[in-house]
Amino acid sequence: MKKNKIILPLFCVLILTVILLLSLSACSSRQEPKPDAVIWVGFSDQEVEALKGIIKKFNEENNLNVQVIKVPFEELKVKYQIAAPAGLGPDIIIGPQDWIGAFGVAQLIAPLTEEEFPKEEREKYNPAGIQGMTYDGQLYGVPIVLETIAVIYNKDLVQKEPETMDELLAMAKEYNNPSAKDPSQRNYGFFYDIGNLYYSWGFFSGFGTQIFGETDGKMDLSKIMLDSPQTRDTLKYLRKMKDDGLIPDGATTDMMSGFFYDKKLMFCLNGPWMVVELKKNNVNFGIMSLPPLPNGERPKPFVGIQGCLLNKKTQHRKLAVQLMHYINKPENQKDMCLASGRIPSNMGTLELIQDQPEILKFAEAAAYGTPMPNHPVMSAVWDPMNQALQLVVIHGKNPEEVLPLSVDRIKQNINIMME
Repeated sequence: MKKNKIILPLFCVLILTVILLLSLSACSSRQEPKPDAVIWVGFSDQEVEALKGIIKKFNEENNLNVQVIKVPFEELKVKYQIAAPAGLGPDIIIGPQDWIGAFGVAQLIAPLTEEEFPKEEREKYNPAGIQGMTYDGQLYGVPIVLETIAVIYNKDLVQKEPETMDELLAMAKEYNNPSAKDPSQRNYGFFYDIGNLYYSWGFFSGFGTQIFGETDGKMDLSKIMLDSPQTRDTLKYLRKMKDDGLIPDGATTDMMSGFFYDKKLMFCLNGPWMVVELKKNNVNFGIMSLPPLPNGERPKPFVGIQGCLLNKKTQHRKLAVQLMHYINKPENQKDMCLASGRIPSNMGTLELIQDQPEILKFAEAAAYGTPMPNHPVMSAVWDPMNQALQLVVIHGKNPEEVLPLSVDRIKQNINIMME
């Protein structure tokens, strides 16, 4: 796989010059001491403040000057891809595990050695976190927090948690009244961004869908398994939600959140990032794992992992590895989790947050999930499958006709990447 298919086209070098000049002119001062190490992160303001508090303690304990720089998440990946090859990136970038495959192939990050992260240390972490940080047999990062999708419900509207997905949908259908003439009387039973594969994946996996097959125990990119009876069953199941009036046209996460904050929505699917806003809006909410499907299987949503990744060109490798371990000490990881509502990756941290029911409920939901694939070719899957969801679920197209076209598009995307 050629690196220029993974990084960015060469014209982005021009952007590099502009970005670096602006950053240097805006953020640098000749009077400021040169940092001993730099961390780039795209977390929320609350999480960044928590991280800065942790690094402040580290600096005081070690008489060092490590700096944390917040980069808007939507810009973080591109800026790192541009800066890192030129030796101008941070020593550590904190990002999601689905960047690891592309960064690893492009040699923008370095794997950790057994000495840097020994087996006895790895065993202190959630196995899904370690798996998500591993690519091609090598560990490329230290997981900080995990996140997954769960059912969030309004406790004032739900007296008893449903035991199955069909029971949940029946309760939602009974409450649902999105077409009332009086807007103040409009209610929604169940709502989520159904046309987004990330949010819908739990249903696909629960019905047995696979993205890629295997050969000799390893993922085989030539075996795209999405045009299958299991995938068609999932699309039909999701389409029935739409036909039952539970998913309005143009459903988005922002719309869903607005209805929930207005206390007009019974059930939704979302992640721990929603918890802070729920509390701000004084919603009496509960969290539960996605209940079993008609086949008796639990939905298996994607588990995302955010972790510390080591810049391959860092000049401060020993210090950077020390920082990775320091950030993830249970007492420090606790601060990161409390700031975000996300699930800790260090099992010792769970013992420190037994008074945080929301985080513990998401941890239960993650136990049913599967780590989101971190292979670079996963980027070839999202758009075709999102379109398949839109065409079948929203617009009523036949999955037998749509899925072969989706798989063909995925194959074409992969071939372009592999050229």
